[in-house]
Amino acid sequence: ADWLALGRHLFRTGRRADGWRALRNAADLADGPESARAALLLARRLARRRRHRAAEQLLSRVDTRVTREPQLAIARARLLEWSLRDLPGAREVVLDALRHVPAESPFRVDLEWRLQRLDRKLARPSHSDD
Repeated sequence: ADWLALGRHLFRTGRRADGWRALRNAADLADGPESARAALLLARRLARRRRHRAAEQLLSRVDTRVTREPQLAIARARLLEWSLRDLPGAREVVLDALRHVPAESPFRVDLEWRLQRLDRKLARPSHSDD
């Protein structure tokens, strides 16, 4: 939590390099929601720089080490679907997240909707060779 707060503060005050390092430390700790939030912030900044593959790899790494935060899966699925055009990969991320998200989770509706949309897209003739 301290690294996340420090990183956000440093970014707000214009110390981007130091903020980046602090957020990276928070993400690398992989110890819960704070690490997931730091990874999401870093991935968003990477995506703005059009470094979509690096953003997806960061989210993937943190997702495997953090206790299954659904926000990470949703962000990964978005990157895979919209930026990297990897529909089968996005579908796998969503399916894996659905296996671990409790039925009462508010993220479950988003994940189920996303899975249905990906299935429709993959069923189109243009994706039959994927």
